Amino acid sequence: MKKNIWINTVVAAAIVLSAVSCMDSFSDIKSNNKVLPEDVWNDPAAITGILANMYNSMIIEDFSYFYGDYSWRSMDLSAMSDECTAGFQKEPAFDQFNAVFEYPDEFLGDYIYIQGDQGGEGNVRSVYPECYRLVRNCNDFLAKITDAPMNEDEKKVAISEVKFIRAFAYFTLVKRYGGVPLIDKPQEYTGKESLAELEVPRSTEEETYRFIIRNCREAADALPEVRTTEKARVTKYGALALCSRAALYAGSIAKYGKLGFGKLTGIESSKADEFYQMAYDAADEILKKGPHHLFNQIPDKEQNFNKLFVTKDNGEYIFEKLFDVATGLGNSYDKKHLPYSYCRWGSITPTLEMVEAFEYLDGTEGKIKMDKTCQTTYEMFQGKDPRFLASIYVPGSSLLGSVMQFQRGLILRDGSKFYAQSAPGPSYMLETYVDPDTQIKDTIFGKDGGTYTGDASKTGFNIRKFVNENLKTEAQWDFGKTETSFPIFRLGEVYLNLAEAAVEMNKYQSEAFDAIKTIRDRAGVATTFTVVDVEKVRQERRVELAFEGHRFWDMKRWHIAHLPVESGGLNGFRGSGLHPYFDLRIRKYVFEVASDLPKRQRVFTEKNYYTKISRNDMSSNPSLIQNPGFF
Repeated sequence: MKKNIWINTVVAAAIVLSAVSCMDSFSDIKSNNKVLPEDVWNDPAAITGILANMYNSMIIEDFSYFYGDYSWRSMDLSAMSDECTAGFQKEPAFDQFNAVFEYPDEFLGDYIYIQGDQGGEGNVRSVYPECYRLVRNCNDFLAKITDAPMNEDEKKVAISEVKFIRAFAYFTLVKRYGGVPLIDKPQEYTGKESLAELEVPRSTEEETYRFIIRNCREAADALPEVRTTEKARVTKYGALALCSRAALYAGSIAKYGKLGFGKLTGIESSKADEFYQMAYDAADEILKKGPHHLFNQIPDKEQNFNKLFVTKDNGEYIFEKLFDVATGLGNSYDKKHLPYSYCRWGSITPTLEMVEAFEYLDGTEGKIKMDKTCQTTYEMFQGKDPRFLASIYVPGSSLLGSVMQFQRGLILRDGSKFYAQSAPGPSYMLETYVDPDTQIKDTIFGKDGGTYTGDASKTGFNIRKFVNENLKTEAQWDFGKTETSFPIFRLGEVYLNLAEAAVEMNKYQSEAFDAIKTIRDRAGVATTFTVVDVEKVRQERRVELAFEGHRFWDMKRWHIAHLPVESGGLNGFRGSGLHPYFDLRIRKYVFEVASDLPKRQRVFTEKNYYTKISRNDMSSNPSLIQNPGFF
C-alpha cells in the first residue's frame, strides 16, 4: 500500500484562493474544490497552488504566534525573553509576585496561531509534526515536479523555492530540538516490512545545520534576485538570509553550547569558525550584491525608524509575511499592543531593563537619570537613541490624538504616597485627590495604567514598533484588523549577522565596525568607539531588533539564558518598571524604579536550551532519542 496522505489532504486546500493570499495573487489558479491527483502534476496552475499552500504552512513566529493553550495569553517571544512582561493580571506566566515560572519542558514545541478573529481557545498546534508534514510535502513536490509540463526556468525556480521552504522547516526544528531526522526523499509505506525504513533516527545537530545551509545555497543559485510581482515569494537574497542566520546560530552553538547524546545536541567547538565564515559570506553577498537598502525616507530619525515597520515593500525587508483582512488573514497586533485606554486589552509591555538597553544620543549608557524632576512625564525620556521612542510608548507619548498616560500615584506634602485603588477604565477620572490645604484636585493615576490591578501595563511602557498610527477608529484596530507585514528577514539583521560573525572569528574588524556604524548612523546615535567586540554587537542586536522575535533565540544560542539575572540571564528575572508619581510638594513628576511588579520570577535551566520531544512524537518513531534532561 502506498502511503501518500499528502495528495489526499493538500491538493484540494492548495488550490483554493485562501491558500494563495500569501503570494499576492494567482488569478489563474483553479477554483474547483476537487482535483484528481493524477491531474495535479499536469496542470501548472494547480502546481502553483500547491506551492502557495506550502508557503502558508511555514511556521513563522510572527504577530499571530503565541505560546500556551489560549489565544488571549500574552506569551510570545518578547514576553518570554527579558524584553517584556505581560499586562494581563491573570496570565499564568506572570500573575503572582511570590511565585516562579519554570519554562515548561515542551515550551517552544506547542503553540497557538491566531489569524483573523480572536477565537482559538484550546487550539494548540505542535511544531514537530507540522514541520514534518511540510517536509513530506516538499519532498513529494521535488519528486513529482521533474516531469511536470512547466517552463524549465519556472520549474527551476519552483524547485528552489521548495528547497528554501524545506530548509526553513528544518531550521524551525533544529533551533528547538537540536539534531532531528533528515528526510530528503518521499517515504512510502508498502507494508509492515517497510515500517523500519520510515523510522529515521535523529541526525546530529551539526548535520542538520549543514543540510539547511546546503539547501539555502542550492536554492539561492536558481532563485530570482528581485520580484516585481508576487513579492511574498522568496528571492535569492531571502535564501541567503536564512543561510546567514542558520550558520550564525550554528557557530554560536559550537562556541558556547555543550555536546550531548552523541552530538545529537551541540556542535564541536572546533567547527565554530567554519560556521561563522558561512554566516559572514552569505551576509556579505547580500550587502554587496543585493538590491535591498536600509530604510531612510524621513530626516527625523525617530519617525523614520518607526515608519519602517508599518511600510510594506519598504526596500529593507528581504522576505516578509503579508496579511490581508479581506481574505480573513489579518492579525491582531494593534489590538494587543496599544496602551490600555485605546484597546482595553492586556498587552505585552516592555521592561525597564529593555528601556535602559537603549543608549543616549551621544553614545553613553542608557540608564535613566532617576534624580531628574519633570514638568511632564515625556521629558524623562528625551535625548535617548531615536530607536527607543520609535519602538516604545512611554508616559506622555502622543498617540491617535491623545497621549499615553501612566501614573503610579501621588506624593503628598508629607512625603507619603497615595495610590489609586481600582483598575484603569472609564471611571479612572473619578480617582482624584483633593489637597486639604490648597483644595487643588489632582488625578491619582493615568488612563493607561498605574495600579497593580487589571490588565493595563505594569511597567509603565507599551510597544510602539509595528503599531499602525494611521488608524482613526477602534473598529480599525479590533481583532483580525491589522495588515502590517512581519519582517521574516530584513537588511538590518544582515548587517548585524555580518558584524557578529566577524568579531566571533576575530576577523574582518573594519567590516564589522562599518556594519555597526551603518546601523547606528541610520538610527542617529553616535558611535564613540573605534573597535567592535562581541558585547557591542550583542547590544546593537538587542535594540535594533527589539520585539522582532530575535532576543529569546539569541539568549539561547549564546547560552546565557540559564545565567542569573545579575549576569544577564533569565534565572530570577521578573522585570522592572519605571513609575512616575506626581509630587504635590513641587508640582512636578518624579520617577521610581518598580522592582515589585506582580509578576513571577523566571526559572530557566540548562535543559531548557532544547525542547522535550513530546510523547506522541517519540511513540510515532521508536528510533528517536529524547533530549538531555528529559524523560
